[in-house]
Amino acid sequence: MRSGPLYNGISVRQESPPRPTCPTGADGAPVVTLSPSAVDALWGCPVCARMEREFFGPTVQPFTLDYGSIVHAVLEHATRMGWDMPGYQDWLDLGDAQLEARFRESDSPDYATWDEVARRRAERLAERMIAYYETLRIDPQTLRDADERYDATLRDERTRQTLLNAADYLVRSNLPIYEQGPESTEERTVTSIGRNGKKRTKNERCPRRYTHSSLPTVGTLVEAEAEISFDASFTLADVTAAFNNATKLQLDADQLAAVMGALIGGWPCEWDHRMRIRLTGRIDRRETRRDEGGALSWRLIDYKTGHAHGRVENFSDLQLVCYQLAMRFPHTEGGDAGMRSVRLPVSRAALFDVAEVTYPSAKKSKAEMHYQEPLFDGDALNTAQVGKRNDPNSTYAIAKLGGLFPQIKTFGDITPPDGVDEEVWAMLAASARAESKLLVWSLTMIARVFYAAAASLASTIDAHPTPEHLKYCHDKPICPACAEKMQTVYETKGM
Repeated sequence: MRSGPLYNGISVRQESPPRPTCPTGADGAPVVTLSPSAVDALWGCPVCARMEREFFGPTVQPFTLDYGSIVHAVLEHATRMGWDMPGYQDWLDLGDAQLEARFRESDSPDYATWDEVARRRAERLAERMIAYYETLRIDPQTLRDADERYDATLRDERTRQTLLNAADYLVRSNLPIYEQGPESTEERTVTSIGRNGKKRTKNERCPRRYTHSSLPTVGTLVEAEAEISFDASFTLADVTAAFNNATKLQLDADQLAAVMGALIGGWPCEWDHRMRIRLTGRIDRRETRRDEGGALSWRLIDYKTGHAHGRVENFSDLQLVCYQLAMRFPHTEGGDAGMRSVRLPVSRAALFDVAEVTYPSAKKSKAEMHYQEPLFDGDALNTAQVGKRNDPNSTYAIAKLGGLFPQIKTFGDITPPDGVDEEVWAMLAASARAESKLLVWSLTMIARVFYAAAASLASTIDAHPTPEHLKYCHDKPICPACAEKMQTVYETKGM
């Protein structure tokens, strides 16, 4: 069972119906199929998630879902039409001949020129997206009811701003000013002649130059794909291999299960270490980008049309974690890893609150300050340092993992679990000692996915809803865990 420090001091035991039937593999181990949203819900509060899945009947689709669906459809159309590609955007009409000439004829236009070009391109692109949106929605003027007409008009205004936000990202992420600002600088080697006639060189911070050949910080967009379907399949043995590749240790799956359980506060009852997890779903946007060295990588983006997500929500988002796992462990019949398709490394994963901000994983107007780091480095878990995030004006910076994931546990904070001897535990602690190392974070995120899979089958769960779930829980009146009712037994019979 999940134990240890509670998220909100609540420990509520759910006694569910008999264990749900579950497909099994050839070895008799359960095969649990989940969507990324189900994983997120089960980690947030397994009681709410299980009630919604097993006991609730059909529900009326809320306006927010319909609104989100139509925005996703427009953004998918823009990608399929190639409107987000640099080659298409380069020739959008700026509507200003002087600006066009100033931009085209200069080898390195100043920031203000780049910024104005980006603004106008985004407006032209948004116009195309809005025109497509208008073919999908109901024209407010055709509605007879005044209240419905008013609501539809407000939705139109909101959608136009949302699509302009998205267009701004699609344009700026193809330009060298992305993640930069008017005060951005770069280090250059400056040569001067001394009084003695000899050359002197020194490094100085100078205003950043943006040439037409300069790459965006996130790399050049080579391909963009929308609504990518995925089917992933992996076991604890796969994660153990990646962990051992990262640490050069030789833990077995049972030992790693004990370590992962310690990081998340314990496992649900009846969980089977042999469990195979299948993740299925769609990724809103996958970008293939090329860096300055010519290396290709994937950027994964999940569009959100609801509330804005904060620092921790972005960095530790479990749906993004599931997308990364799907890219690392694509399913093949027979489970032969050697036959899995060629894959690229994931460089970043990000939530994009398109209704609120103009950039993914943003802090207000500061782009990509809270993006999720890669879980893997090749065939190993990621042991690198967290990427330093600095806004152009140096008013906001994060350089350590604790700034993005303050609730992370370290091996030094945990009593060695049963099944892991002290010598191995000491090596684990040494390999993850630095606060900025991502090994513990990667393992914690993957452990949460395994917890969700186990919780989906467990007959008894000690539920500890997360603070993020409690903020937006709509089942609080009926969920004993979220309603903070101590020692409440949730039980169903005769199912």
